[in-house]
Amino acid sequence: MSDSNDLGDSNENSNLIQEFSEQLKKLKELNDSLKDKNIQLIQQQEISENKIEAYKRELELKNEQINNLDNRLQNIEEELNDSKILNDELINWKETHKVTDEEYIRAIKIKDDNIGALSIQLEHSMNKNAYVFGPIKLLIIVQ
Repeated sequence: MSDSNDLGDSNENSNLIQEFSEQLKKLKELNDSLKDKNIQLIQQQEISENKIEAYKRELELKNEQINNLDNRLQNIEEELNDSKILNDELINWKETHKVTDEEYIRAIKIKDDNIGALSIQLEHSMNKNAYVFGPIKLLIIVQ
């Protein structure tokens, strides 16, 4: 019976060793699978971190563009405000310096009268010059 006990113990030990070997093999396969998944997750994390960094840089550029546009908008608003002030001043000046039709017609009549007076003065001067220089021309021609 001792031999059969030894044989039974030996079979039992063999079975246990075989079970442990199979479980170790399964655990090793699981461990290898987990390692592969872990490597994939680490790679995905690196890709995600790179994407996040790229998005951060893009966001910084967009914020910079927004700030530049905001500054330009403020400058344009200031220019617009200055233009409005100038426009108001011009409208006010136009209202205070408005020329009526009567004033315009009177100014044209005054200019016409001045032109007429100057024409008469020019005619008198030409006649006077002709009167004075006429005999001188005759003297020059005679000589």
